[in-house]
Amino acid sequence: MEVSKSDKESDKQDKSEKSDKFLFVRRLFAYLIDYLIISFIAAFIACAFIDGENMIESNERLQKITNEIYTSGELDNLKYEELIDAYYDTSRAQGIVALCELVVIVAYYIVYQIYNDGQTIGKKMMKLKVVSRKDELTMNQMIFRTCLSTPMVINLFSLFIISFVSKYTYFYGVLFVDTIYWIIIMVSICMALFNKNGLALHDKLFNTEVVKIN
Repeated sequence: MEVSKSDKESDKQDKSEKSDKFLFVRRLFAYLIDYLIISFIAAFIACAFIDGENMIESNERLQKITNEIYTSGELDNLKYEELIDAYYDTSRAQGIVALCELVVIVAYYIVYQIYNDGQTIGKKMMKLKVVSRKDELTMNQMIFRTCLSTPMVINLFSLFIISFVSKYTYFYGVLFVDTIYWIIIMVSICMALFNKNGLALHDKLFNTEVVKIN
């Protein structure tokens, strides 16, 4: 039985779509592995500098107020003030953690990856690598794509403003930046999942691509 040209093209397209989705899954697992590695290293380094008791107390206070608001379904002026205070105090207590995470992100995603042929540990385990779609992969490309694909900007923004602005400005500033970050992440996920070449937003903007290797 002869297979028509249109059937062959349809079969080829189906295989291509499956391949793109499989690439997305591998990228997702690589990201999760890298996230766990960064979190562990940052927490390990921060342990030597943080006031553990103060951080635990701040976290417990924030959790308690959040639970009370969620349970009651009401946010009056008093609870609002308590929430802002608890969030601000928790952020200050965890400042060293954010700083360590920022340093590890720069060292891991930018420096290590550029000198390791476009691979992190997660990407190496998933047999992936970042390449440039034009010439050789550059440090600038890694810096800009890392700004969009990791919490690097949030940590940098949070650390920069917490000592210079009021607790209200800090709360709404971080909330705004955090919201923008998650919108970018969701757009990147959708693009990587449905884009023909599996390009995320940071790949598209900075001429990079994540490819499979043997």
